[in-house]
Amino acid sequence: MTEPMPMTDYDSPWKGIIERYFEAFMLEANTNPFAVVVMAHLQTQRTQQQPAERYAAKLKLAQMLYRRGYIRQRV
Repeated sequence: MTEPMPMTDYDSPWKGIIERYFEAFMLEANTNPFAVVVMAHLQTQRTQQQPAERYAAKLKLAQMLYRRGYIRQRV
C-alpha cells in the first residue's frame, strides 16, 4: 500500500484575499443600516495608527452613504 499524500495548504493565499475583500464587498452591497455600522467598525480596526488610511476610509464610507440616499445630517 502507498501512503496518502500529505495535505498542503495551497489555497491559503486565496483564502486571505477572499476573507479580506469579499467581506467588504458583501457589506457594501448590503442595504441593511447595521451593515454600515459593521463596515465602519472593521475599518476602524484596520486603520489604527494610520491617520491617512483612516481618513480615506471615512471619506469612502461617507460617499457610500450619500449614494445610498442618506442626507447630510444622517451621515
